Amino acid sequence: QEPAEGGDDRLPFAQPGDVVAVTGASGYLAGHVIRSLVAKGYAVRGTVRSLNDTAKVGHLREQFPTLELYEADLLRPGSFRECFEGCKFVVHTASPFKYNVTNPQAELVNPAVKGTMNVLRCARLVDGIKRVVLTSSAAAILRFKPPDDVQKKWNEDDWNTDTKISDNAYRYSKVLAEQAAWVWMASCHNSHDYGAGGGFSNAKQIEEVLRAGGQEYKVSFDLITICPSFVVGPPVGSRSDGESVKLIKGMLEGDYHEGGANGGVCIGAVDVRDVAEAHVLAMERRSAFGRYLVSSNTGVNHLTMASLLAADAEIAKYKLPTTAKNATAYTPLYDTSKVRKDLGISLRPVGESLVDMAKDLIAKKMITAKA
Repeated sequence: QEPAEGGDDRLPFAQPGDVVAVTGASGYLAGHVIRSLVAKGYAVRGTVRSLNDTAKVGHLREQFPTLELYEADLLRPGSFRECFEGCKFVVHTASPFKYNVTNPQAELVNPAVKGTMNVLRCARLVDGIKRVVLTSSAAAILRFKPPDDVQKKWNEDDWNTDTKISDNAYRYSKVLAEQAAWVWMASCHNSHDYGAGGGFSNAKQIEEVLRAGGQEYKVSFDLITICPSFVVGPPVGSRSDGESVKLIKGMLEGDYHEGGANGGVCIGAVDVRDVAEAHVLAMERRSAFGRYLVSSNTGVNHLTMASLLAADAEIAKYKLPTTAKNATAYTPLYDTSKVRKDLGISLRPVGESLVDMAKDLIAKKMITAKA
């Protein structure tokens, strides 16, 4: 396979005017990716499930008049191909992120895994794509069970090898999707339906999948995955159905003031603007490779988030949680030296991101409770 970074190093890998496709364009992260790409002069296309869903696409048309929108569905094979024709790069952000689901396999795992396969196959079927940047998650890195060494710093070499669908369906879906993407790239045997939930828990399983047949294809692009922890920061639009917005909105509206915050949840946090920048820089830099963990250096529980919000005088007037209903058993640590070194990125402090987010939600009149 000819690596995507081949060619004349004196020429820029990506340059203004190049056509970039962003899947899941109406999503929380995608909005910031699109904003960054448009500001840098790229010709940007986006995919959404329905062009008629004004609640999800109206703000995109309003804020980004040059954005070309296409309909595509993660579970409809081939549906991304029209959008990808003529593109140089694909940024695949589309994947469901929700905690409360009735059918985890259908609502989380299938769209994440089969959707990723669909996007990679469509990218192969068009000519000229140089790189695909895939939004994965720190959930694909951190194991479900805390490590024996609580001072361990998680990094790109780690894989979440123990999470089952019954433990946390979202985390399970993210690790399966990223594993499937790397296996597909390594093998280029893409006529095999990897399926969802099949899992690749050991090397023997992967070998069996690869032996299961299918013609070997060459692809023109390489793959980079971005693995953010819990994403916070101001949204581009005014939708309140995302998990990050729901959490901060709930804190400001007093939902956890009496009952207490969920102290058991303690994960890294990272600004949505920084995660978007990591995607764009990973796309642009010829030398970028592999996985990139993007996170705060330490986990942050919900009570700590509330205290960071309360440090701002304006936000402190709201009925924020002041207690936790359960204790934090484990605070993970993260090593983000690779993304800082390779992409030259500096990450905002979590407190700054949370305050910016809260003030943005207040300014957009998305908070119903009074201070």
